[in-house]
Amino acid sequence: MFAKVRTSHLQHKEDSMLATVKGVPGITIATDIICGYPTETTEDFEVTMSLCRQYCFPSLFINQFFPRPGTPAARLPRIDPKLVKRRTKELSDFFQSYHEKLDAELWLLNSCTVKSPAEHHLRNEINAAHELGKKVVVAGCVSQGAPKSEFLAGLSIVGVQQIDRVVEVVEETLKGNSVRLLGTKKKDGKKMGGACLQLPKIRRNPLIEIISINTGCLNQCTYCKTKHARGQLGSYPIGRLPLSYT
Repeated sequence: MFAKVRTSHLQHKEDSMLATVKGVPGITIATDIICGYPTETTEDFEVTMSLCRQYCFPSLFINQFFPRPGTPAARLPRIDPKLVKRRTKELSDFFQSYHEKLDAELWLLNSCTVKSPAEHHLRNEINAAHELGKKVVVAGCVSQGAPKSEFLAGLSIVGVQQIDRVVEVVEETLKGNSVRLLGTKKKDGKKMGGACLQLPKIRRNPLIEIISINTGCLNQCTYCKTKHARGQLGSYPIGRLPLSYT
């Protein structure tokens, strides 16, 4: 089924139709989107992005607007080509970001619990995974700070100090098991900080490295649960810091 979506004519009935069709087993929704139509405003493009975020179309054909001689649109004022390219890239990048997830057997979701919107986003990702029949492993502060949350029921979760065992958890989850590793690590009777700093990393920019120097927090901000999840502030010994990279 192909749903031709034009942002300038998007109405609630189209949104309702998409929601209804999405719930029907065995049906795939595909759509064509033209970026940079002459009347496209910033608000129009945000509607397009919002729609794509909501439905994550498995088949999405993205094109820039090019005027066809003799058509009404060809007589309309053009949008800045640089803006058109930027919008096209933003939409294309978003499509690629989730398209690979559709082929995955398992979703590993890292979570943040500083503010509510991040937690709400995690819930939406978990629901999306369930709808697609994907197995889920949740890591990060939400799993550590609120492991009894209803939306985490039955899922494998990895606490902030157990992230070095994530491969083990993923393998067990793929076998159909539910694993929960939330224990804190101690050395010489003292609670250790976060995961080992020498864990392998994949950086998007090979010229930039991020070095953690501490974990936890000193404060008690009313909107934040970082301290609840990660504990008191603890500094890493200088000897553990990877100070040189090649």
